[in-house]
Amino acid sequence: MISSLNGKLIYKNSTTLVVECGGVGYQLSVSLNTSDKFTQIGEVIFIFTVFQMRENEVNLYGFLSEQEREAFRILNSVSGIGAKTSLGILSSVSAETLAEYIVGENMSALQKLPGIGKKTAERLCFELKDKAFSLLGSSGGGDKELQGNTIINEAVSALISLGYSRSTAEKAVKSAQATSTGEIKIENIIKSALKFTTS
Repeated sequence: MISSLNGKLIYKNSTTLVVECGGVGYQLSVSLNTSDKFTQIGEVIFIFTVFQMRENEVNLYGFLSEQEREAFRILNSVSGIGAKTSLGILSSVSAETLAEYIVGENMSALQKLPGIGKKTAERLCFELKDKAFSLLGSSGGGDKELQGNTIINEAVSALISLGYSRSTAEKAVKSAQATSTGEIKIENIIKSALKFTTS
């Protein structure tokens, strides 16, 4: 399995890179976002990869970051979303923004992405919410306020799944957030919010 390449960029266009390693040129299909980051032919680059073997074809996909690669993988796990659609989505938004849409169940934003209709958007939210939340948390750094909001949304969803109404869940989580100290963690917010649902 080819997990990454470190070599000389010898060709590029908007969706394809060719990286030469040890005298062999590896052709990679990439998102527009990844392609835009590599501008100098002849430069030595490092790129993450996903190797896929199908019945009649072998493909290698390239990614600027582990986060983008993971987003590609989880998109591919959804029925009806193939590699081309996944790269199209990642050409339109960053992996982090995609994760925010899924975790926040932003249906209108998801339906604006290439190849995503209403049913597929619903399937993305249903099947990938937990995975997307982990993806968002793995971004490293980032906007702390945004990450906090994502945790709050996840806590509300957790309470709703336990049978509480949205209004009760939102009130309880807001109360829990207001009384929390230190770093916001999903498990602490949920535990604290459960106390407010019975008060």
